[in-house]
Amino acid sequence: MMLKPSEKLAYWVGVAQSDGYFKKYRSKATKNILYWLSLDVSESSLPMLKKFQVLSTKLFSRNASIFKRGTRHVWSYHIGIGKLLPIFERLDISFSCQPKPPLWCRGEPKFLGAYLAGLIDGDGDIRIKRKRYPQCVVRITSGFRQLELAKTIRETLQCSVSIISRKGERVLKGRKIHGAWSEMEFYVSSKNHELIKQFVLPHLMLLYKKVKLETFIGSKWSSA
Repeated sequence: MMLKPSEKLAYWVGVAQSDGYFKKYRSKATKNILYWLSLDVSESSLPMLKKFQVLSTKLFSRNASIFKRGTRHVWSYHIGIGKLLPIFERLDISFSCQPKPPLWCRGEPKFLGAYLAGLIDGDGDIRIKRKRYPQCVVRITSGFRQLELAKTIRETLQCSVSIISRKGERVLKGRKIHGAWSEMEFYVSSKNHELIKQFVLPHLMLLYKKVKLETFIGSKWSSA
């Protein structure tokens, strides 16, 4: 399989690295080591999960169904990726504990934009600060400090990026959990709004995030 860098692959990686989790275990039946990528999302994230399912079929010929987990309002999707690991290694796609953009996304706005859209659909949110002089903040949450991601955003989007470490209680996928996490933030500004409009917005699948970002850019730079 000669998979090449693309916007579709970049979005897939962004979702996989944010909402996905990598599982490795030994089959009791065959004793072989199996590798799986799984996603569990709430109903509000179903559009993202359905796009991820379609891309998994187109990119990797993985045909799997989305299913609801019992009576919980959680939808799951699992695919085997054991045979794909050499491809992921060749394309610098990793499944570590923090978002890590592949090398081919760095310095290439169209790939980084699609990748960021996947991260935002997964573990990101859009916040509007200050009523009188509004500011739009893009925040991506992770269990670890996103140092490589922050560096890539600074270099490609030409903006400052902050990383804040937090500890305490938060709600994740409808559940209250205790622990530590990291929040990486950057502002939508005059320097990067065109790149975000052109390369991030078209790939966002969750309307409540897309509309908030689109509305802010349109109201602030409508004549741009």
